Order: sequence, then structure tokens, then C-alpha cells
Amino acid sequence: MNAALRPPRPALLIVLLAACGGAEPSRSSAGAADGTLTISIAGSRMEGPASVPAGWTRLRHATPADARAHSYAAFLLPDGVAASDFVAAFDTARTTPAGATALGGPDGEAPEVVLQLAEGRVVVTCILRHSDGRRHATGGEWHEVRVLPRAAGQRGPDEPASGIVVDMGDFAFTTAEKWPAGAQVIGVRNTGKEDHLLLLSRLHEGATLADAMKPGAPDMTGPAVGISRLGSGGRAYLPVTLAPGRYVLTCLIPDASRGRPHAALGMVKEVEVVATGSS
Repeated sequence: MNAALRPPRPALLIVLLAACGGAEPSRSSAGAADGTLTISIAGSRMEGPASVPAGWTRLRHATPADARAHSYAAFLLPDGVAASDFVAAFDTARTTPAGATALGGPDGEAPEVVLQLAEGRVVVTCILRHSDGRRHATGGEWHEVRVLPRAAGQRGPDEPASGIVVDMGDFAFTTAEKWPAGAQVIGVRNTGKEDHLLLLSRLHEGATLADAMKPGAPDMTGPAVGISRLGSGGRAYLPVTLAPGRYVLTCLIPDASRGRPHAALGMVKEVEVVATGSS
């Protein structure tokens, strides 16, 4: 799905309306054996380790040197396809190019997510677009990483435990109506056939989803955090700290056949975050 994403905006309505609308990879040292893959952007170049071990991996982005927003997504590449060719194809394709698998990544203001990397070649890209419609990745914001098998007897990190689970289907979010406040890990599963993403933003005090979606409504949501493009059957985890209040879940990826944002097809949901012990 060719997600015409823009940097997250505080107004849910503006976000929904906005949704309607290569450099060679650097070769630095191997990634951390503890399961952390740190990506940084300097100018228009994305940098990171040349390789990481397979398994559950914390994909973390360092603070960009520029002031622009970025949204990272990792893709498992098919055999025989160069990362630069994938980036070029993804720039104009409505769907993730054939053979590649979207693995997720940190979206909005989320500094990191946890995802599973299988052995092979993974390309991490910025999937946001410039004002001319071209993705940041086409200007060099991509990085190829080789995912290597772990040494015999070397155990990787376990799959995270999550107190909150969100299923993303075609086209709805399924989750509990109330979530616990505080430090949480949100487990996200794509149970649909299309790619999906999760953006989570807090409604301003007293505002509701219906209020935020009214034409001409003022800004009613705070900054968004989330997990970017995730393929069918994929799982990823989002560490967050949630304050009590009402939140909105949104998917902005256009659907494969019509190009309408999933949010316009019903993939928007309001949840309430409550303090421990509240009912």
C-alpha cells in the first residue's frame, strides 16, 4: 500500500484529510548482539550497522540532525532484489512491492518499536513524503542491513510480553475498550490481508472522536506515536507511557484497490486509558 503519510498532526481531522491526498548503504560495524538496531539520519543519508543477528529486535532511531519528521519502516527483501530497486519501486507503488514483507517500525514520535527480523536482507526506509510527493527514501533515507543467524547456543531476546493487544484487520481495530495507564507495551498484530499501521494520539480533555472528526473542528489530539507499515500476519510491539484520558487509534494506509485511507473505511477507534484500580 502506497501510504501517502505526512508527519503526524495534532488534529485528527487534518490527519485524515492529509491521508487522502538512492544512496548506497553505509557499512558500519555489526549491530548489538542484545537485539538493538539503531538507525540515524544525517542530512539526507540514513546510517546504521551493516548486520544484526536474527530474532526479536529493538528498532530504535537516533534523534535526527535535522528538524524534519521521519517515519521508519523495515522491509524483508526478496532474493535477488537490490535495496535501491525496492526503494525506487516503493516510491510509486500503492502496495508493498511484490515479494517484500513490511515488518513495522517507529512512527510518529515513537523512539523505538520491537519487531522480529528473519535471516536475510532488510532495508529500513523513511516512508514519509516530501511536498512533491516523493518519499524521503528516494533522496537517500534508506539503509540495508544483513540479518545473520545467531551463533550456536546464542539465545536472542524473548518476544516481549504485552499488557495491551491490538488486532488490525481489514478494516478495523480490535482491542479492549479500556487500557491501563502507566508504562505499557502494546502488542500489535496484523490479522488482515493488507498492510496496516497504528497511530495512537491522545484526545484533548473533554474531546471525543466524533468531535475531532467534525468538519472545521479545531485541533483536538496531541502528538502521535505508533508502529508503521506492518504486513499481513506480522507482529510488533510499541513501548509507551500512557496518561489517563481518551485516545484515538488510526490507520492511514490507502487500501490496495481504491486508494482510500483505511481510516475512511472505518479503521479508527477510540479507547479510554484509566488509572490502575479505576473501573
